[in-house]
Amino acid sequence: MALGTTNCLAALCAGGKCATLPNSFGLKPTPAAVCLMDGKAAVGEIAKNRLLTHPETSFEGFKRRLGHNNENFGPIDQASLVFRKLKSDLKLLGVEALDVVTPVSCAFGYSQVDAMSESMRGAGLRPRFVTDSEASALAYSYAGFKDCLALFIDLGGGTLDAALVSYEGARPRIISCAGSMEVGGDDFTDSLAQRFLKELRINSSSLDIYERAELKKSAEAAKLQLSRDPVVKLEGIFMGKSRELIISADDFITISKEHLFKVSKVLQQVFRDASTRPSRVDRCVLSGGAAKMPAISSGLSRMTGGFPIRSLPPEEVSCIGASIAAALGDQGPFLLRATNNTSLGALSYIELVTGAEERNLRLLAWGERLRQESLGSLRLQLTQRLSVFAGALGGRNPKILEEAAASLESFLKKMDKDRKNP
Repeated sequence: MALGTTNCLAALCAGGKCATLPNSFGLKPTPAAVCLMDGKAAVGEIAKNRLLTHPETSFEGFKRRLGHNNENFGPIDQASLVFRKLKSDLKLLGVEALDVVTPVSCAFGYSQVDAMSESMRGAGLRPRFVTDSEASALAYSYAGFKDCLALFIDLGGGTLDAALVSYEGARPRIISCAGSMEVGGDDFTDSLAQRFLKELRINSSSLDIYERAELKKSAEAAKLQLSRDPVVKLEGIFMGKSRELIISADDFITISKEHLFKVSKVLQQVFRDASTRPSRVDRCVLSGGAAKMPAISSGLSRMTGGFPIRSLPPEEVSCIGASIAAALGDQGPFLLRATNNTSLGALSYIELVTGAEERNLRLLAWGERLRQESLGSLRLQLTQRLSVFAGALGGRNPKILEEAAASLESFLKKMDKDRKNP
């Protein structure tokens, strides 16, 4: 199951075949939107339509807020309703979902993954996670990638993931990966909306909640149309008047300059961590709904010298890869050799920092299990308390800081005891 910022989707891999599955309306994907109606919750297309008519009781984009906001009926509860919807739709197809693999951005920190896990458990699911990069690498291994160096870019509504993957035969090995939660398709939409307000000299504070919802919908429609047409018209009725603005593809690139720069920084980090050059890439793969934008394709063409590939539906790639990971189960490590997307370190009594694994070193185990050898040798210790730390782009995590403080306190107490009893 894949929960995106804009849409959500389920896929099944069985008998050597993988396929995404439709919802109860026979459609895919399902909008990642939730609304409250007469004390009841609705998910999907109904909720998306009510974003315009009832914006105060309709919600979207909650994936981006996971781990940052825990109010009543917050992002965790909203995401849990989406997973419940996916689970019930699968049941109508005769699929009983319990153990589920879900792709998450490699930019997700502990708090985001923990919130995602809580939302899935609330829907009666037992979750396991892979990164979007790992899922994409598996999906294209299934699609026939062999003996090549591939660059994967997954640009969704609220996150960006990039990875450099070496295929040895059909076996993918992730060399480096990086991500960001500061750029996604929604940011490009917001920039279009801000340009509309600026050019027509409309103060955003003068718009009511319904007009803001209408402006976002119009900007999203204009962004999608710019994927097909060189010039579009962004229009709507605001403050009692019909307003419109003509925007060209070149204008859109100028408007989105800040976001394109953030995409470029993530890609530069991937190549820097891999100690290689873009010219060595054999294939460049785009996934995620926002990756359809011509500005992204043209930028990657200039960087790598080749035209990006979208042979699998961009919105379905990570979900298909997650279904393959689910089918592989414990065999996953033998096919996918992953790397850590954050730095790892250990805290013990005697040696406060026993060693650190830098980003993008090969993991020695599947999922969250780590072999002690990867954390350095712990010498001359009869007993120890070992805490594993993973650096996260999501900011400082209170749980990690509390654990660090507790470990340091224990260390100081032991040192004091040793002085009294040599």
